[in-house]
Amino acid sequence: MQKHFSNRIQMTEEIMKKTLLALFGTLLFFITAASPMHAEAMLSSQPEPAWEAQAPYLLPADTYVRKVKNKLYVMDGYGVVSIMNDSTGDKIATVDPHTSTFKRAYAGFFGGNQVGNNGNLYLTTQYQDTKNHKLVRKLQAYDSAGKPLWTREFSRPLPVTFAEKVSDISGLNIAGDGTLLFYMSLEKYKFNVFRIDQQGKQIHKKEIKEYVYSYHNDLMTTLLNESGNKSDFSNYKATLTVYDAKLNVQFRQQIAGQKFVGILPDKTLLFYKFNKATTDVIARNSKGTVLWTKSLPGKVFIDNFEQNDSSFHSNVLITSVKNMLYVFNSKGLAAQKTLSLIHKKDNLAFTVNADGNILVVDEKTALPQNTQGQIIILNKDLSTLHKITLSSGSYLETANFYPGQGSWYRWFEDLNNPDLETTVIRKFILNP
Repeated sequence: MQKHFSNRIQMTEEIMKKTLLALFGTLLFFITAASPMHAEAMLSSQPEPAWEAQAPYLLPADTYVRKVKNKLYVMDGYGVVSIMNDSTGDKIATVDPHTSTFKRAYAGFFGGNQVGNNGNLYLTTQYQDTKNHKLVRKLQAYDSAGKPLWTREFSRPLPVTFAEKVSDISGLNIAGDGTLLFYMSLEKYKFNVFRIDQQGKQIHKKEIKEYVYSYHNDLMTTLLNESGNKSDFSNYKATLTVYDAKLNVQFRQQIAGQKFVGILPDKTLLFYKFNKATTDVIARNSKGTVLWTKSLPGKVFIDNFEQNDSSFHSNVLITSVKNMLYVFNSKGLAAQKTLSLIHKKDNLAFTVNADGNILVVDEKTALPQNTQGQIIILNKDLSTLHKITLSSGSYLETANFYPGQGSWYRWFEDLNNPDLETTVIRKFILNP
């Protein structure tokens, strides 16, 4: 009897242990599901700013702002750069590339301006030397404190014909090893490309009898003998050439009826074919063999390769059709997602930062902006990292910048206190 009673006590204790474990597991599940680890469920209000500062007026922020290490580089519409301490918002230096001769500067961190991974700032200006009939471009390098490092000048004959005028192009790309590739057009299908080391020394100069088109993943692409309508690319033809960062030809391909989009690190080429109601995304290898084709409903609006950041490195193509996002790698469609938006738009606009995270701004564009909006930050697998509700307010303009690393920046003009000379920038720290 005593033994039987003892066994019942032991069984009761085991049942209680299992019940407690089950309850603990259930509680742990709900705690975990509500935690930031499950980013899809994350919905938060706008946090308090880490700091607030005055900054040049700018739109859009992704074109005029770069962050490298603990420095924020903010350019105004005239090509003047403010270097700011990212921890405090304090201004470290102002870099103005204009001189009494070189009065015209490029605006935005694309084309002739870049920030290197080492924090060096590279800015381009130009002037017309009518006496010697030359167009002269000056590339100036500065360190992260705004101190001048070196200067190089490049020249070409002043354009005479209309064709020469419309093809007056120059640009700057930065290779993965820090080498600079500066190019300038001589004619529509003739460019000089210069390889320059970080000390400003010219390593190599090459004349390319093609049109310099893009630079991604340390691969430069050019086009030659373009013909046909570029509105739908139905009868478009061209020769595409791919160069490595040392300006060696890798391969050439013929394009027909398609738009070239970009190239992945493994040299997979990506194209769009526009149909009446769909867009085909097509991948080909370096020999021209079609690897795969994926048809999307509707017309592609924008993608990460079209955002004109020459130093961008990515192993995926991210593109949007209406409120859908698609991610492609060299093997095909890797992810897709329909975004639920507060403000309905014909097309979804987004920006991609260097580590592949995606920023979507769901905000009213018409003025005044007096309704709620939201910021959605996605990983490149389209899982949600952050979803932030924006407080409603009367804003003249807003701009957002998300470089990753848990920081989000927002510029705005208040309709009640408009000041078109400067704008307020606020830095927000996002929960991991």
